[in-house]
Amino acid sequence: MERPPTPSPDPLPTNKPELEGLRNFHVSQLETLAKRVKLFNEHVDIDSIVLSHLQQEDKSKMAATVMQKRVNSELRCKRDMEMSVSYHREELKKVLKALMKDKVGDMKDGEDEDVLPIINGLPTPGEWRELFKD
Repeated sequence: MERPPTPSPDPLPTNKPELEGLRNFHVSQLETLAKRVKLFNEHVDIDSIVLSHLQQEDKSKMAATVMQKRVNSELRCKRDMEMSVSYHREELKKVLKALMKDKVGDMKDGEDEDVLPIINGLPTPGEWRELFKD
C-alpha cells in the first residue's frame, strides 16, 4: 500500500507574539511528552519483570501472553510518541530560528542544532535518545 503524502507544515506566524505563543505550545508539548515517555518506561520496566515471572510459571501461560501484548502495546505507544517528539522539536527549531533572526541575522543550516538545549526543562538530543531506548 502506498504511503500518503506528508502534509505541508503549517506556515509560521509573522509577528513576535504569535511566534512566542507557538514556541510555548511546542515547549509545552515536549515537556508533556518527556513526562509520558518516562512514565511509559517505568510501566515497561515493571511489566517486563512481571512478564518474566509469568513466563517461568507453567500455570500462567495465558497471563504471560496477555502481559506480553501489554508490553508490546506500551512499546508501540512509545514509538508513536517518538514521532511526536521529532515533529515538535523540528517545529520548535523553526520558531526559535524565526524569533532569533532579528537578534542574530539569518542562521545557516546546521547552526540551529544547539538552539533547543537552551530551553530549561527540555531533554537534550542525547537525553531524548536515552528516553526512547527499549
